[in-house]
Amino acid sequence: MLGKDEVHNFRLLIRDEWVGWGRSWGFSASEGFWTSAYAPQSTFSSRIPFAPTIFAGMTTSSSDSISSPNSSARQPRVCSFESRKQDEMRSLIERHGGVATIAASMREVPLENNTAVFEFLDRLLAGDFEVVIFMTGVGARALLEVVESKLDRATFFDALQRCCVIVRGPKPTAVLREWGVRIDHRAPEPNTWRELLSVIDSGLSVPAAISATTSSAEQPLQGRAIAIQEYGLPSAELYSALAARGASVLPVPVYRWELPTDTAPLEAAIRSAVAGEFDVLLFTSAQQIRNVLEIAERLGLRESFLTATQRCRIGSIGPTCSEALREAGLRIDLKPSHPHMGHLVRETLGKQNEK
Repeated sequence: MLGKDEVHNFRLLIRDEWVGWGRSWGFSASEGFWTSAYAPQSTFSSRIPFAPTIFAGMTTSSSDSISSPNSSARQPRVCSFESRKQDEMRSLIERHGGVATIAASMREVPLENNTAVFEFLDRLLAGDFEVVIFMTGVGARALLEVVESKLDRATFFDALQRCCVIVRGPKPTAVLREWGVRIDHRAPEPNTWRELLSVIDSGLSVPAAISATTSSAEQPLQGRAIAIQEYGLPSAELYSALAARGASVLPVPVYRWELPTDTAPLEAAIRSAVAGEFDVLLFTSAQQIRNVLEIAERLGLRESFLTATQRCRIGSIGPTCSEALREAGLRIDLKPSHPHMGHLVRETLGKQNEK
């Protein structure tokens, strides 16, 4: 025979399943009580057989920890606009106690016209470049794919080794290590163009074969040719700063950012935000907020969306993303201690739960 509290919880379970969500129960051996979390459920019938077992293990005190979705103790509702790592982001949010909505806001589209890549390759083989900079791991792999349509990778790697090779962060670092290509310099966190420029200004490890024929100690970049693998959008500030130091810059675009093929999930997320259905918004790149606002504009909801964000806690990774958010008029509540999704989710939801 079920007690009063258990009957109440059973009714909550039925209600939650009716709308497609239910509580997932688990027993904590270390804490000695049952815990619960909202999660999407497939069918109510699949969980009914376990209900008596769950209720039998519950105590009156455990039922006190159960709250309806409308109570102040409910889990934070989190919307992320992550595209490339949607499953990973969803898992992180749910693992840290949030109810996740993932609305992909962009997609990477390889450039059909690869003339810039082939120009880079021809000049690289001719020994024209003293410095090659890799901005992203995805872009580095895409570059190699294009190169291999014309040249074997061993020849390409050998040509890179005759240059000073610089990487922007850990992802291109991993790719070049996989290739077996020497890395001369790596920008520190948060891995923006500013850190890249600081590394370059500190002095370059240029191979001896070219260091004696170019530049000078007073003007280390004067006359140097630098190739930069782009990462969706041109890094205009970096190009301008290098040109001001006397360098010749060749941007090498490999892919560009576009809106998702299906924008319906993103449109739904924007409408939900306007309706006040989110507590937390997470952004991991500048292009995400640009695309979100583009779709909001199409829906006639740009101003309503911007107003609605003021009621949410906003987490942002990296200075570039944060700058784009500020330019759009959004307030940033948390920038993680390290520019990684795990830190972003843990620290943003941790602060949210303190409210």
